[in-house]
Amino acid sequence: MKCKNRKSQNKKLRQIVRYAYNNCKFYHDKWKEEKILPKDIKTVDDLRKLPIITKEDLQKNLLDIIPKNRNLIELRTSGSTGVPLSIKLSKKELYYRAFQRLRILRKYGLKLTDKQFIITEPRHTKELLSLTNIYRNIGFLRKQKASIYEDQKFIINKINKFQPDYIHGFASSIKLLSQKIIDQNKKFNLRFITTTAEIVDKKTKKTIEKAFNCTHYDIYNCVELGDIAWECPNCNKYHINESQIIVELLDESNNVVKRNDEGIITCTSLINKTTPLIRYKLGDKSIVGTSNCNKQALTHIFGREIDYITLKNKVKISPYTITNKLGSIIGLKKYLVFQESLNKITIKIEEKNKLKFNTIVKEAKKQLKKITEEKIKINFKQVKNIPLEKSGKLGVVKSNIK
Repeated sequence: MKCKNRKSQNKKLRQIVRYAYNNCKFYHDKWKEEKILPKDIKTVDDLRKLPIITKEDLQKNLLDIIPKNRNLIELRTSGSTGVPLSIKLSKKELYYRAFQRLRILRKYGLKLTDKQFIITEPRHTKELLSLTNIYRNIGFLRKQKASIYEDQKFIINKINKFQPDYIHGFASSIKLLSQKIIDQNKKFNLRFITTTAEIVDKKTKKTIEKAFNCTHYDIYNCVELGDIAWECPNCNKYHINESQIIVELLDESNNVVKRNDEGIITCTSLINKTTPLIRYKLGDKSIVGTSNCNKQALTHIFGREIDYITLKNKVKISPYTITNKLGSIIGLKKYLVFQESLNKITIKIEEKNKLKFNTIVKEAKKQLKKITEEKIKINFKQVKNIPLEKSGKLGVVKSNIK
């Protein structure tokens, strides 16, 4: 993909490749085995010389990827891919992510005096709040929070009391909340609303915009990389954050696809030095298209579909209420959640060691009891391997209840 800031990207790429080779055992050993030196990578086009890394690589080799002697902050993914991960970031990198998000929100019309309402997992909420303290201390970007585990009626009352200008949250949670608002005939007038995690389809977008009487925008991101791309208010395609990330779309053989062809999203972070991610395959798919804004753009993003969990009383809950809890369990490498009926869920856990499996199950029961309140019977099954779907992704939450 052609980039308007290619010269700057090339410079940052050379710096991050050299840094990773000299400071990270994982990259040093892997590239040395391939007989690749930092001097071989001069431009973005040279990236294809480097091997791909996967979520499993990151999970198994985190200590060899992170440079030594760094004072770091740990972040854990939501577990929505079925492969929970931990990564490390410096405070500087966290603040950089916050400024990048602010830049996107300013494109959508955010004012520093606006009130923001954030609906997310408590771990992520604390992180988001800490990143904007510098603004709030001088009276800007006032913020209220809600947990995805809280009752929808309670969240609606919070929103009504706070009267925010802008709301952000997981797409699945916002969708359920929007349906509740419409059913209750509540009235809200926001400037805009943004979502992350799942990609929002046209029907869901209309529901959200009807409920909150404002425009909805989608931000494509992940914990490992931060905000990768964002829905442009002018062309409605996803502009890539090219100052911090290089995006490649690859075929099954890891070759770059042609324009208008579907490919697997693979990213190289130009700013992460605490957890360098170079040619990191996410597994989501997209299509490269042209943008009227003269920017790198993704026309569609696929692979983030995830089913809802339905309780006995037919109330649907966001799948992230499950995946966030499972994603927080240390030692859980891969899992699959399958809702067979209104009163039965089976969770497959990939673990060869029986003792480790029992330890994980004990913690999982403790975590999930808070959500299901024993309304659903949860069975745990130990398996040696959880295969990927034909799409190449792990269908992490599946449900027979539609």
